[in-house]
Amino acid sequence: MEIGIDNNGDLYVVDQSPYERWIEEAQPDLNHVVYERVIEFSEDDEKLTIVAQNISNADSINTLKADKVFELPRDGFYHYQKIIVPVRDHRGSSDVYSDGVNLFLYDEDGEHEIDFTTAFDYVNDVNTGNAFWFDDYVFSIYNLIKCYVLTEKQRIANWLKNNCKADCDIVSSINTKADILMAAVTVLTYLISNRQFLEAYRLLNGLRTCNSLCEDFIDDIKGCGCGKSV
Repeated sequence: MEIGIDNNGDLYVVDQSPYERWIEEAQPDLNHVVYERVIEFSEDDEKLTIVAQNISNADSINTLKADKVFELPRDGFYHYQKIIVPVRDHRGSSDVYSDGVNLFLYDEDGEHEIDFTTAFDYVNDVNTGNAFWFDDYVFSIYNLIKCYVLTEKQRIANWLKNNCKADCDIVSSINTKADILMAAVTVLTYLISNRQFLEAYRLLNGLRTCNSLCEDFIDDIKGCGCGKSV
C-alpha cells in the first residue's frame, strides 16, 4: 500500500495488495468489511483526534483496491490505519468480525462489541486468520510550502510593480517572511525524511505563535501552523 499527500494537501491511499489470492473463481463474494481511519497526533500522545473514518463493504476486488482520499484539516503528523475483517457468518478462524457496521470480538467470554482501536490492536498483535491490517504515518507540510510559494510570488510581483526598484519597507518585510518560511520548509523536510516526527511536530507547532507569516494567504491555504491566530 502507498499513502501520501496529494495536490490538494489531503491524504491519498492507494492499495495494490494481491487480493486476488483470497478468492477462487467460484467465490466472487469476499464477505469482508473494510474499516479505515486517520488520526492526527498532538505533542501529547494522549490527545489524539480522529479526523476521518470510513466503513465499506468489500463486495469485490475493485472496492478493495479503490483509491481513497481523506481530507486533512491542517499540516501535521497523521496516522492512517486500515483493517479488513470478515462478516459474522463467514468469520472462519477470525476472532474479530463485523455485522457490516459494528465490530465484534469472540473470546472465552463469548461475543462482545469492541471499538476500532481494540479491533485494530487485536488483528495486529494476534495476527488472527481471515482478517488483515495495514498502518503507516505521514507528515504533511503541504500548506507551509504553498504559503512559501505564495510569499515568493508576492515578492516578485511587488518587485515588478515598483519597476524593479526596491521599496525598503515592503521588500524587507517580505524577505524576512520568505527566509523564515524557506528555513522552516528545509528543516522540516530534513526531520520528516529522517522520521523525526516528534521534533518536526514541535517545530511546526512553534510556528503557530508567529501569527503573521501566512496571514496574507489565509483564504488560500488550510492551517499550515503559521496562519493568523483566531
